[in-house]
This record gives sequence, C-alpha cells and structure tokens, in this order.
Amino acid sequence: MRLLLLFCLVFPCLAEEWRPVRGSILGGLSGLALVESTAARSTFLIVHDNKAPTDPRLALITLAGPQPVAYRPVAWKFDADCIDLEAITAIPGRPGEYLALISRGLVYHIRLDAARQSAETLGRFPLPAVPPKANFEALSLQRLDHRYLLAWADRGDSDRPARLFFAELGLDGYRLSGLESADIRVPWPVQNVRHVSDLRIDEGGVLTFAAASDTGDDGPFSSAIYLGGVFRFGKKKPRLAAYAQLIRLRTFPDRKIEGMELVPGSGGFLFATDDENFGGWVLSTW
Repeated sequence: MRLLLLFCLVFPCLAEEWRPVRGSILGGLSGLALVESTAARSTFLIVHDNKAPTDPRLALITLAGPQPVAYRPVAWKFDADCIDLEAITAIPGRPGEYLALISRGLVYHIRLDAARQSAETLGRFPLPAVPPKANFEALSLQRLDHRYLLAWADRGDSDRPARLFFAELGLDGYRLSGLESADIRVPWPVQNVRHVSDLRIDEGGVLTFAAASDTGDDGPFSSAIYLGGVFRFGKKKPRLAAYAQLIRLRTFPDRKIEGMELVPGSGGFLFATDDENFGGWVLSTW
C-alpha cells in the first residue's frame, strides 16, 4: 500500500519522458518484470509477443539515469508452443525465477542467468477454465500472508469485459486452488478497448492495472491506469474486495501500455508499450 500511495502522490509532479527501446513491430514490449534495482540503475526482463521461431522472445533492458535504454537479447531455447508471449512476473522469494504467459493460457516457469544473458525453462502449466476466444495479456504473482496469489486476465474487447482470474498457486506441481474470477470493464478508453492489458499486485494486495486501445498497427493508441481493489486470503481461497468504482490514476492518449512493474524503494512504476509499427517505449515514474 505504501508504494501505491507514493505513486499516487508523485505522478502529478512528473514530466513525462517516454524513452525508445526498440523500433519496428518486432520491438514492442508486451510485458516486463524487475530483475534488480539500485540508486544508479534498474534492470528488467521483458517479453516480446513475436510469433516466428527466429523472432526474439526475451531481453534485458537497463535504465541508468539519462543514458539511452540498454537492450540485451536473452538466449532461451523455447518450445514450439511459445507463440505470443504477453506477460511476465517475478516469483517473490525466488531470485532469478519468473512466470511468463502466452495469450492462449500457457505459463512458462523460467530461470534467468542475467550475467550470461540466458534463460532456461524449469516447467510449464496451462491455466484452468480458459473461456472461449480468450486472449490473455496480464499476469501477476504476489506473496500475501506467506501464500502465493496468482492473478491473470483475458483482455476483453469493445463487446465484452475483461475477465480477471485469481487463485492460490503452489509452485511444487503448479497447483492452482480456490479459483475465483471477476469481470472488469473500464470507462476509458472507449473504442477498440482492451479492458486489461497488464496488472500488478503490490505487497499490500492492491490491484493496479492498465487498459488500452488498439486501432491497428499504425495507431492511434491510448491507455489508462486504474486501481481496482484489494486482494486478501480467506481461510480457503483468495478474495478481491473490488472498489465500487474504478479509480483512474493516469491517462496516456498516445501509447498502448502492455507492461507495468512496481519498483520497490522508488515508489514508482515502469510502464512499457507495444506500439506496433512504432516499436517499444518505456516511462518511469520515479
């Protein structure tokens, strides 16, 4: 909760400075997770939603003061099912381990060796109760009351809300228990909307998520950031105390945000875009 309170306070005071990462449609950032952060620099593991076997899937990006964003590809022997990576989240308490999600609902458990710029697959598992026509774009893992809460979302579209799913995750065997779900429909953007394009849960259980509009590979795009409620664990399953009205924190009229990450100690987020033909961009709020 402390991080989000700081985030809400500092946002109005910040001058926006979107920074380019990669150009072209293959350079869009569809998700990111923190690797490490110091006073001097912050490094993130990012995913690309590319589809061809030779297209990049993972990379490291580093922000260090006013310097250009450093981009380093990560070697990963992914399998033939790894098409359209849309989200990634760190595993709290397990440095170097991450969960990455493809749009049809398959999760990869990977271990990163940042020094060698390489990753290996430790396992994979399908998400349960996948709805027809689902297109998953959001994933977040947080530890609450010494238990892992996993949340993921089908993005929805202009004709249907996003569907948020959440459950307790047992990493040994990838067991998901106490599955719950809720619909999310944002008031803005209005056209060609993805009601949830990424999400994060902070250490207090607060849900923050992005929504985006995508009218095509050349845009125009738009995005908004919302607070949606607070997660907690009941005796048998996780619960979401949803806010009666979504709280819109920020509006971005010209970007398609598909990735967001909390940066502990900074009181801020890093937002990442997949702006299709215009590539990938990032904005830090600290």
